[in-house]
Amino acid sequence: MDFIRQMRGFRRQRLLNPIAANSICLYLILFEYDNDLGFLDWFTAPNSTLQGLTGLSLKSIQRARNELIQKGYIQYRAGKGSAAGKYKLCDLTVHFDRQTVRQMSNNMSENMTGKAWGNMSTLNNGTKRKRNHPPSHSPKGETEELLAGSEMMESLCKGGNSEGHSTTLAMRGFEEFWREYPKKIGKGAAERAWKKIQPDKKLFDEILSALRAVKQTDQWRRENGQYIPNPSTWLNQRRWEDEVPTPALENNRSSSLDMEEIDRIFARGTIML
Repeated sequence: MDFIRQMRGFRRQRLLNPIAANSICLYLILFEYDNDLGFLDWFTAPNSTLQGLTGLSLKSIQRARNELIQKGYIQYRAGKGSAAGKYKLCDLTVHFDRQTVRQMSNNMSENMTGKAWGNMSTLNNGTKRKRNHPPSHSPKGETEELLAGSEMMESLCKGGNSEGHSTTLAMRGFEEFWREYPKKIGKGAAERAWKKIQPDKKLFDEILSALRAVKQTDQWRRENGQYIPNPSTWLNQRRWEDEVPTPALENNRSSSLDMEEIDRIFARGTIML
C-alpha cells in the first residue's frame, strides 16, 4: 500500500463519506498500526491496544469501527472466543480529479446548509431563539479547508522541479527568505522575483545557505549594511550563485590593500620619520 496515496485517498473519501471524529481517530491509529507491520493484507489489533492508542472507551471503539465498516473504510473479522479481531484497510487510492472533488464539496455544502440550518435554534440564557441563517463557521468552509489540505498533500508528493508544485509552499519559502534578508526594502518586488524563480526544496536550501554565508561578509556588515543590494536585485541577478569570500580571504585582501596604500604613501614621501 502506498502510504501517501492512501492518506490522500482517506482525506478525499471523507468528502464523499463523512465520518465522526472518533472514527477518524480509530482509522488513523489502524493505519499507523498496519504501517508499522509493513501493510499486511489482514492484521490483528486487540481492543485493549486500540483503547490505549486512541484514548477511546471500548463502546466508542465498537461504534467507530461499525461506522468505518459501513462506509467502506475498513473490513473486519471478529475473533473466535477471546481472540482479537482482524482488520483490513480498504484501498482508498481511487483517482478523483479536482473537478470531481470540488463538485462533491459543493454538494455536501448545499445539503448541509439548507433547511437544517434554517430550522436550527439555540438556547441563550434560558430563552429559545430561532436562527434562520447558517453560523459564520459553516460546513462549506470546513470542506474547502479539507480540499485545500488535499491539494497541499499533492504538492508535497510532486516535489522536485515539477511545474505543478504548490505556489503556497513556494511563498512560505519566500517568507523565510524575507526573515533572513537583512535589508527590508521592496518586499513586493522581491516577492515577484521569488515567484519567477519558484524554487524547489533543493534550490531553496541553496539560496538560504548562500544568503546566510554572505551576511557574514565584511561587505554586507560594514557601514550599517550600506552595500547590501535590495532583495529583489539579489534574487533577479541570482546572486546566491556568486562565490562568497571566506573571512580569511577577506582579511588577506584587506591586509594587501593596506600594504599597497602604505607603499603609495611612502612613494609620495608624505610620512615623516
